Amino acid sequence: MPVSVDGAGSFAQIANDASVPPGIFKSGFNPLYRVTPGTNAILGADGTQGITAEGPTLDYLLAPDPATGNLVDAAGNPLNPQSLTNYQRQITIVPATDASGNPNTSLSIITVTVRNNSGKTPRDYSIVGYMSKYK
Repeated sequence: MPVSVDGAGSFAQIANDASVPPGIFKSGFNPLYRVTPGTNAILGADGTQGITAEGPTLDYLLAPDPATGNLVDAAGNPLNPQSLTNYQRQITIVPATDASGNPNTSLSIITVTVRNNSGKTPRDYSIVGYMSKYK
């Protein structure tokens, strides 16, 4: 049974925007934006093809407040957010291939790389997973 993206898209859309045909995920390294609370936005989406993109606010890390040690106030607002301006994310999606190098149109390889630019040399951390269009 084919799987849809958030009930609004198709397996074929789970690709990078520079792919042929173009998918919904931005290509290359991009800033880490937050998903706007209460939306059905998808991290890394480019906001095309009927899929909601992540929000306009840079993501942040919750650090304990120096005075209280708390992460949030009584209303749930962050007390000491640390902006992730030195970080970027890249989502790369390619079709899996068989032993002969032929693409498998039912299986994708998804690599998410987070880049930390805070030191002299950028550091990349990656994770790889597979996604099938079948349940």
